[in-house]
Amino acid sequence: MFHILKQRKQKLISVSLLIIAGQICHVYAATINAEALNQLIALRFKAFLVQEIYLMLVWCGLIFFDWLTKIYQMKVIQELDTIIRKDISKRLADTDYQSYHQRSVNTYLSWLNNDIHSLNKQAFEPLFLIIKGISGTILAVIMLFRYHWSLVLVTFISVACMLAIPKLFGQKMQEVSLKTSQQNERFLKDSETILNGFDVFYSLSLLKEIPKRIVQSSLLLKQVVLKQTSVEAAVGALGFTGNIFFQIALTVFTGYLAIQGFVSIGTIEATGALTGIIFTTLGELSGQLASVHGCQPIFQKFQETIPKPVTTATKPVQTTTNEQEPVLVAKHLGYAYGQQSLFQDLQVRFEKNGKYLITGESGSGKSTLLKILMGFLRDYAGSITFHGQEIRDLPPHYLAQHILFLPQEAYLLSTTIRENLCLGQDFSEGQLKAACLQAGLTHLEPFEDFLNREVGDRGRSLSGGQRQRIALARGLLRGQKIILIDEGTSAVDRETAIAIEGELLQQADLTIIMISHTSHPELAHYFTKELVFPEGFQ
Repeated sequence: MFHILKQRKQKLISVSLLIIAGQICHVYAATINAEALNQLIALRFKAFLVQEIYLMLVWCGLIFFDWLTKIYQMKVIQELDTIIRKDISKRLADTDYQSYHQRSVNTYLSWLNNDIHSLNKQAFEPLFLIIKGISGTILAVIMLFRYHWSLVLVTFISVACMLAIPKLFGQKMQEVSLKTSQQNERFLKDSETILNGFDVFYSLSLLKEIPKRIVQSSLLLKQVVLKQTSVEAAVGALGFTGNIFFQIALTVFTGYLAIQGFVSIGTIEATGALTGIIFTTLGELSGQLASVHGCQPIFQKFQETIPKPVTTATKPVQTTTNEQEPVLVAKHLGYAYGQQSLFQDLQVRFEKNGKYLITGESGSGKSTLLKILMGFLRDYAGSITFHGQEIRDLPPHYLAQHILFLPQEAYLLSTTIRENLCLGQDFSEGQLKAACLQAGLTHLEPFEDFLNREVGDRGRSLSGGQRQRIALARGLLRGQKIILIDEGTSAVDRETAIAIEGELLQQADLTIIMISHTSHPELAHYFTKELVFPEGFQ
């Protein structure tokens, strides 16, 4: 956690100074009350009234600093949240295809939302309360020393006893915090699976299974949340008990000192207020420290369990290829999921500007082959080269700079067409229009209105063909001349799909590798070669 806090060290110091200023006002108010009581006992009403005016001014200062602290504290917490989200997303961006897909998207969403919320409530907010409590306690002890040294000694003994409480529950707090985080992830994953199966349940008249399964998953989450709450409640109850006991004990001890003539009667008022600050703080501090300590496993999870890239290279990573070599060549290529072999000993050669159709039965491994060609899967057997260089020896994102993977279910961000094309990069209007026209997007006038059109949730306001062409245009915009087309999960009607594919196959400067369940007689004259998978790869 501290490496995150260091990144906003100056702002943390500023908020801490505001907190300390507020605590100075709080402690000073306690001493004013003591002096006001002494003046009242001495029947000096005017002096008593002056002290009460001072008290009003000090409380106004406390209110002001408290207001200012809350604003800047929330600003700092939100900045810390952004730092963590940036760190998580950067780690995810540094992973490869296989590593990223080891977990579901909802697991990552849980990290970016639920875990961040947990850190706010259980780490960052308690941290500021700890700063407030410790600063208030130190100031209160200093003021007690002004009255009598023995009050400080008794206070220190009490503090030592109170600080022992977090150690009793620290390990347990870590365990329950981690379990809650893990169960939140599991609940999101289960819910995603259930809701994605709506069509299945609907077609079998089993929709009642949806609430049943979600409730079952929710009950499991309830159990771990209740467990965490019970541990936190136990820490809080023990801390509150210590608070009451030691506060009363110190007030009694101050009364004894007053009877013996060591302190004034008004000191009892000050001691009551000051020890209230100290022990209320310490009563809460035990739970706050345990809470902050208990969040450490969440930070460790971010550091240790985010997928790391699958390293399969046996030679130094290469960054250059030979353009004179064929685009892709596979030799004795094989792939297995675990112990189950999908295909093996495949031989194939794809030349520059060639047009290839790969057909075969569903489940034979055609889509897996495309993922290997794209560099998504690197734990293959045998050899496959891109312009003469082994794919697994190239940097993870090298192939993506040259090859466009075009699934029929084209994914668009829920924003404008312009942003879906640019994806954060800068392109001129001329470049955008040229790419759109090459992709077959002909209804572009006025072009500015076209670019600024909202596509809706994941492109739902556009037709399947429009989504497909926009996905194609953003690849052409970046100079990708090798296109892999997967018809396996087509959401585009056949007529539109054939129109798009026909337009691409007519472009002489493109290398096209397309997989399909069936042959395409209407496009057969465009293909350099038609291969049946896997028989035609021997």
